[in-house]
Amino acid sequence: MFVKITRSAGRQYVKLVEAFRDDRGVPCQRVIATLGRLEVVRAGDSNALIDGLLRLRLKDHGSPHSPERALEISRRIQHHQVSLQQRPSAAGITNLSPEQQELFAALGLPPPIAAAL
Repeated sequence: MFVKITRSAGRQYVKLVEAFRDDRGVPCQRVIATLGRLEVVRAGDSNALIDGLLRLRLKDHGSPHSPERALEISRRIQHHQVSLQQRPSAAGITNLSPEQQELFAALGLPPPIAAAL
């Protein structure tokens, strides 16, 4: 795989591209993900790059969610920490909804646990 800059409608885009050979042995290229507009990536806006990579991972795992929706779903997970009468605190997270469980399964990621937060 390699990064390629392409032009479309007067703008330049950064793409993650895979090189391969077809059934006849002819060299080909396939766009794996569009990572964003070149000026945005050059300006250091990591959100565009993260969005492109997340979109690739979601697509690769067959998830119907957009990166924005996936982040919205995961942001609803809340971390709680409780202290009672000055004793060592207990920590936990909210129960994952079925939608959150499906998202982590689709991404091939283990669900979060309080100890890891």
